[in-house]
Amino acid sequence: MPWSELDVEEEVLAKDQFGGLGNNPDCPGWYGGKIEFRAKLEKLGAKQYKIVLEDCVLGASCRFTRRFGSWSFLRIKVPLDVFHESENGLGLFFKRPFVLWGRVFKTFYAKDQTVFLFRTNEPCPGLDSRGPNLPGLSLQEFLMWHNPLQENSQQVR
Repeated sequence: MPWSELDVEEEVLAKDQFGGLGNNPDCPGWYGGKIEFRAKLEKLGAKQYKIVLEDCVLGASCRFTRRFGSWSFLRIKVPLDVFHESENGLGLFFKRPFVLWGRVFKTFYAKDQTVFLFRTNEPCPGLDSRGPNLPGLSLQEFLMWHNPLQENSQQVR
């Protein structure tokens, strides 16, 4: 079921980058971003981890996934025992870029035991010969889209 929904989403977004937001005349009543790409963190040793991809599932969409597509986000579940372990090294682990499906993903948010990664437009050295003109946004552009600092300068003092 997630794959047929993903096919519709990709088709709609290929025609209109805002097509997943809803109110699309080609797909009345439809909105995108309902496929959740998930993974879990597994501990290999002291401060050593690997990410294990899980099956994608249909789930709730949000503003981000409707706008940028379900495939632009990966949710990584961190085991509770690792999460609460002192000096677990998770901050350093998640600061680095991750390469999945030939694209660069970067951490942009964490809540509870879930870390959220965003697919950037950064080229993957050695894997992507298209150069810096990949579709999408850099992590900084994504964050500025979500919360433009120039329009919210009074938030932080």
